[in-house]
Amino acid sequence: MIWFRKDFPELREGYKRELIRNGRRDQVADAGVRFLTDWAHIKDKKLFIGSVAIFVTVIISLILDHRLELWFGLEPNTLLFATPILGAGVIMLWRRSEAQEYIQRDVDWWTLVFFMFLFAKAGCLQYVGLTDRIADSMLNLARDTNTQIPVALMLWISGFLSSIADNVVVVAGLTPVAHTLSVQLGTSAPWWALLFGACYGGNMTMIGSTANIVALGILEKKTGHLIKFWDWFKIGLLASLIPMAIGTVSLLIFG
Repeated sequence: MIWFRKDFPELREGYKRELIRNGRRDQVADAGVRFLTDWAHIKDKKLFIGSVAIFVTVIISLILDHRLELWFGLEPNTLLFATPILGAGVIMLWRRSEAQEYIQRDVDWWTLVFFMFLFAKAGCLQYVGLTDRIADSMLNLARDTNTQIPVALMLWISGFLSSIADNVVVVAGLTPVAHTLSVQLGTSAPWWALLFGACYGGNMTMIGSTANIVALGILEKKTGHLIKFWDWFKIGLLASLIPMAIGTVSLLIFG
């Protein structure tokens, strides 16, 4: 799009002529016209291109964080903290005349504070040894039965934990458990169980998934509409239990 941006005005006019020739309104064509019109109205093209470049750089750095940490000899998870802060810092320095407005109006502080306490809660669970007890219990069950029961337990435990805590936190806390179970059982099924449980269980409640929290925050901020917990739970319960049951059967058969 950036490469062919100079051709957008001509393409927009072609859309309009096509609409007039057909004598009817095409929703897809209308959407194309609106998009091209919005692009033509972007006054600061350098700002747009620079913002896209910073955004893409941050995303790529987060994707390759482990490899980059090994390459530069950094401590684990260093880039997970440093990359977003560095990206935001570059934006603040680049647009320093508007930095105060960005911080006061454009940052969703309620969501950020929520996540701070959410991850603190996960740290407390690890500190008191609850995650270690879960791992020990599941490993003992795996040694005694040598069946797929620990895999099913991993799926359902991670699913229900994801409904009361963010699934990102649950995955972070249960990753050592899944790794140990995978080594002991000689299969990758515990990893799939953790994946299914955390993803599907996160749909059970509004606080179960990062996407849920962000989307609800944007909805409330933009429209003022507030979704209550039980209204979400009535739909989320079935949307979680049915896929979790299907995932359990699939793992028991093919795992």
